Amino acid sequence: MKTMLFKKRIIPNKFFYEGKVFRITEISSKYIITECKIEVTNNNAIKRVIINAKHPNSNPENNEFCLPKRLKGEELNKLTLVLIEDMLSSFHLDDCYFLPLEELRWVKL
Repeated sequence: MKTMLFKKRIIPNKFFYEGKVFRITEISSKYIITECKIEVTNNNAIKRVIINAKHPNSNPENNEFCLPKRLKGEELNKLTLVLIEDMLSSFHLDDCYFLPLEELRWVKL
């Protein structure tokens, strides 16, 4: 297994909650991701993603991002990297570790 480090600033810009979509207009800096570690197997299959910021869809104890089953085991390539980045820029609040609503400003889309 190997770990790949990606340094990129990802500011979450939307969230999904109770079947509705919201655009985040203001967010606490503790939710801004600046680097992401992606662990892959020897054949380059995605095993886990660790971020360096808070995210409602990441385990608060180890910052492991909850990847959908369809993405785990897929090859890490440009497309899957874009999918991971898109997931990190969104909060899915119907199934999360905590609700950060008091730390956000938003508008409904």
